[in-house]
Amino acid sequence: MLILPMEQTFSIRRPPIVTFFLLLANVIVFLATSGSDEETLFAAAKAYEGQQILEAELPLYQAYLKSQSTEAGDLSTLDSVDELGDEDRFYLAIQLLTDREYAEYLERNADWFTFEQIDALERKQRIVETYIDRLVYLRFGFIPADFSFLTLFSSQFLHGDMIHLIGNMIILVLIGLTVEQLLGSLNFLLFYLLSGAIGSAAYGLMHLGSPVVLVGASGAISGLMGMYVAAYGKRPIRFFYWIGVYFNYVRLPALLTVSY
Repeated sequence: MLILPMEQTFSIRRPPIVTFFLLLANVIVFLATSGSDEETLFAAAKAYEGQQILEAELPLYQAYLKSQSTEAGDLSTLDSVDELGDEDRFYLAIQLLTDREYAEYLERNADWFTFEQIDALERKQRIVETYIDRLVYLRFGFIPADFSFLTLFSSQFLHGDMIHLIGNMIILVLIGLTVEQLLGSLNFLLFYLLSGAIGSAAYGLMHLGSPVVLVGASGAISGLMGMYVAAYGKRPIRFFYWIGVYFNYVRLPALLTVSY
């Protein structure tokens, strides 16, 4: 089931140029960075496999999953990496190279590692420094443990995948067309960016010291939804809904928008 606000206030005399600029900027950034990050991750995983690190590191990752009360799945019963297929090894290598919470676990528990494991992790660290530290989403995403005013804003233009991007951009256009008309283009841009920064800061406060990266325009779009509801209140607006093969329009209170 899909429900989208479709109240139209578009005026050709005041075209929503900022809404379309933000849409274009998000799409361009995604297309420009996702491919390069995928290539970098592939190269990192290939280097990791070439160094034959997984055999020594797998027991450490299994111990980490157990310490986090995380269901390890098939990993918990593995006695050797030879039991993994090529695809599973590839994705596991990426997970081991990019999981920042796991990296912190390794730092806290380095005193009980074997010499073989320490050597393997030192070789892994060189791969991280060569490839992983170049990833755009790590350099410009918001990380509470590594606070930066720049990433409060840059993280708003990064998205994890195409579905993440499309979902945010649909709501941006549907809500932005109206809110830009209400605020004016410059005020709309400032409100959008500030809402995104506040959303990132709020995430940081709720996850103090966390190494997990936040990306996406959800904070900014949530601010636009709040403004949309503030402008319309309980006033009925037009919503588009789609259930299975049936779709139509219905008028419902604007407050329904906050359920997104």
